[in-house]
Amino acid sequence: MKSNKFDSITFSIKRLNALLTRTFCNLNSIRSLDEQIGSSAFLLAYLYDHRDFDISQKDIEVRFAITKGTLSKTLSLLEQKGYINRLASESDHRYRYVTLTPLGEETYHNIQLEANRLEEELLKNFSEEDRKRFLIYLKKAMYNLENFNS
Repeated sequence: MKSNKFDSITFSIKRLNALLTRTFCNLNSIRSLDEQIGSSAFLLAYLYDHRDFDISQKDIEVRFAITKGTLSKTLSLLEQKGYINRLASESDHRYRYVTLTPLGEETYHNIQLEANRLEEELLKNFSEEDRKRFLIYLKKAMYNLENFNS
């Protein structure tokens, strides 16, 4: 007997992603940001966590599995609002590196407080062992899809 599509793992992950995004974007401190900036929170976090490295636009495309066009629009907005800088590589001007501005770093810290609060709410009835296993399973699933040849 076939299971209901709404009980599938894929549907559950899709729904969880939608719930996380909606809940995160509705947090008070995130709502006070420009709408598109709030949705770029994970990008700001990635740039902050990798601030000691040269992060190219290509690195971001690969990490977030997004298209060049989508990333270009997002980075243009973040740059226009003063959250990031894009700098041409000195050795190869085809490459542009992305860094946070002081405003971007301050915004990241504010967003991180809310992200931590949201994660605690998400996992509040998970044991420490459940949390570790859940993360392992998520990483395995991401790895499988990243290496899937369609």
